[in-house]
Amino acid sequence: MNTDTLSELLNQKEILLFIRQLTQLVNKLNYSQLQNEQWSYYYNLGMTEGIWTGRVSKKMAEANSMCYTYGRSKVLIKQRFEKYKQQCPQIQETINEHLKQIPPDIDMTLVTNVINSLIHKDQHQLRLELDRRKTILRLDAEEHKLVDHFYTLNPRQTEINSAKIIWKALHDQQAILHETIIFKKSAQLNTHRSSCTQQDIQLPNINRIFTSFALHNEPSSTEHITQKTIVTAEEIAQNYTKIATAEKNKLLSTKTNHKNVQLLDQIITAIHTRENNMKQRAKATPLRPVLNTVHAATKQISQYLDKLIRPLFDRFVRQTTIVDGANLLAHLQKYIQKAILAEFLREHYCEKVNGVSIDTIVELGRIVLKANAFVCTNKFCRHIIGGAMGSAFTLTLANIFMWKWEKQTILPKLGSHEIYGRYIDDVFFTSNEFQGKVKELLEAANNFHPNIKLEYNIGKFVAFLDVLVKNNNGILASSIYHKPSAQPTVVSFLSDHPRHVFRNVIQTVLTRAVRYSSTFEVFNNERRAIRSMFLYNR
Repeated sequence: MNTDTLSELLNQKEILLFIRQLTQLVNKLNYSQLQNEQWSYYYNLGMTEGIWTGRVSKKMAEANSMCYTYGRSKVLIKQRFEKYKQQCPQIQETINEHLKQIPPDIDMTLVTNVINSLIHKDQHQLRLELDRRKTILRLDAEEHKLVDHFYTLNPRQTEINSAKIIWKALHDQQAILHETIIFKKSAQLNTHRSSCTQQDIQLPNINRIFTSFALHNEPSSTEHITQKTIVTAEEIAQNYTKIATAEKNKLLSTKTNHKNVQLLDQIITAIHTRENNMKQRAKATPLRPVLNTVHAATKQISQYLDKLIRPLFDRFVRQTTIVDGANLLAHLQKYIQKAILAEFLREHYCEKVNGVSIDTIVELGRIVLKANAFVCTNKFCRHIIGGAMGSAFTLTLANIFMWKWEKQTILPKLGSHEIYGRYIDDVFFTSNEFQGKVKELLEAANNFHPNIKLEYNIGKFVAFLDVLVKNNNGILASSIYHKPSAQPTVVSFLSDHPRHVFRNVIQTVLTRAVRYSSTFEVFNNERRAIRSMFLYNR
């Protein structure tokens, strides 16, 4: 049977339905097998490398430029491993039952080959991403072993200080070089009016340099400030190399007076080995584009779904929603596969929304997540994982996922008298429990999803979204909070935000400054920052 014959068969409704269902089952089986392999690798690596017993304190990790939150908890890994281990044979059994319904006159060899080829191509990027995660976990585990080996050599305090300086210089250099590459690509794409946008890219080092030039130098064009930022960042990276080299030479110079030269050589080798491991990890860290969907093919579908689902979310979850803040970006494609969207609709008795069934809504959601394209270095690229920033439905879908998260992690543990509020993935709540008890609650919430890791702050002053609140001996003080990663600009006019966002910007930011500033001095500082922002906005 050739492909022309197959095309003719697909025109028959019964055969088309059979092949479609078979394709979905085989795709699900392949996905489960990939996940099973992934979690099996995590589990075996954890058992052999002692990931769960070799944890260090956060202070120790920061002092030695290590990844503190590497890996996954033993309980979570075992749960996922067992889940996919059981799921694979169940799906295979379903496929076998489905194959008993094969319509006559079908060459299943050809059909199977076509389906497998299609799925293999579609899941290629997913396999690459899973392999990258394996590499990162292995390198992180190796890094902890290398640092531990360094300290088992009983180095002197001067040698410990040298090691920390060398490792921190390399860590900071890798961070700023990584940001510089992204910033260069973003600046180039903006120049050519590409579909990528620089808005919301998390580049704390670059943004700090850019902001400094924008606020404190003579007025100049954005392009000029951008070039100065790139040059300065590259100079800083070179300076980190000089710092590390100087510290290595200083370490080598102690050989003449060292009581045990052989031990010193071992210490230097341990420092160098850990350096190489850090460089390998830096190479495995991917660049992440930010998409602007103002001209995307899926724009209308995304807007339609947003108009369909957002009113339901606002109606049912309003009591825990705070309407201000930042965006959630974390593997939204997997959330749909976990049926969280369908669960939200069914829990609120919405089998149909304006006549559209849940299955249709979920299928349209998949299209929105999978069919995003953008231009990078004059090539068309497809967005593989997650949802595009600026896409209307991405925000609603993120909210629904977080509804699921808060329902199972935080809300059941809080008293009715406590305050709880959330904007997408930013959460604020009060508690009269001891700080240790609150930390236990938050650490437990970290196990809800493998790609969601909480960063929390407990204290007398807390930044939530764009406000900084302080408890000054029982007196509430507040001011506007500026994220280190935020650029001193308003939202790009190419962004797919609602049109009303771009109106009355000056009045809005000044009104916010008045509302958030608890003293006139704080307001005056904010007023000057606003003036500079508009002077240097794109």
